[in-house]
Amino acid sequence: MSPAMLTISPILALTLALAIQKPAAFTVTTDDGYAIAGDLLVPKRKEGKAPLVVMVHDAEGKRTLYADAANKFFKAGFAVVTFDMRGHGDSNKKDGKEVELKDELFKLMRRDLGAVLKHCGDQAGVDTDTQLVIGSGYGATLALKHAANEEAVKAVVAISPQLADSRTKDDNSKPIEKLASRAVMIITGKYADDKENASRLEFYAKQKGGKIEIKNLPND
Repeated sequence: MSPAMLTISPILALTLALAIQKPAAFTVTTDDGYAIAGDLLVPKRKEGKAPLVVMVHDAEGKRTLYADAANKFFKAGFAVVTFDMRGHGDSNKKDGKEVELKDELFKLMRRDLGAVLKHCGDQAGVDTDTQLVIGSGYGATLALKHAANEEAVKAVVAISPQLADSRTKDDNSKPIEKLASRAVMIITGKYADDKENASRLEFYAKQKGGKIEIKNLPND
């Protein structure tokens, strides 16, 4: 390695380190005893609060998968929260004891989101009354359910949401009717089941005179 490279490398390393804002890690406890781990980024503003971007991972995923995207939203002026749902990542304890990821946990994961949002609402500079929720897979389904019951959600980006959920036995198409007037984007892959989901979501949205934007992207 040349002397020039030895000189440049530390500078590049420092530049990259400064470009990524380190989030504030937190842990909150749900009303049924699960410890939920999360990360929160809050931009400094001269006045007012920053709208909140909520990022929800897929089943068997974890919050760190959204770290790069979270930083981009942060640089654009948004507060951003990511978290591990119960049974995932660092959220693997209930009442101090480790738990395994089982199907019955999925039906209760909206409680995790609720506890996280309460924490965000208690932080200075975070506007939880203006939310953009982004999720993938099961996280997309959870994002749509949350939005259907929360007027604070102004927009949703759902990546491959599931309408027929084998874990919870829920018909996840029902909440979609409530989202017809919201800004909603569904991103699906090339697989047949994803396209079927997208078509059903669009159908339910149009029942109320609204329109959900559907994006079919190749899974390359």
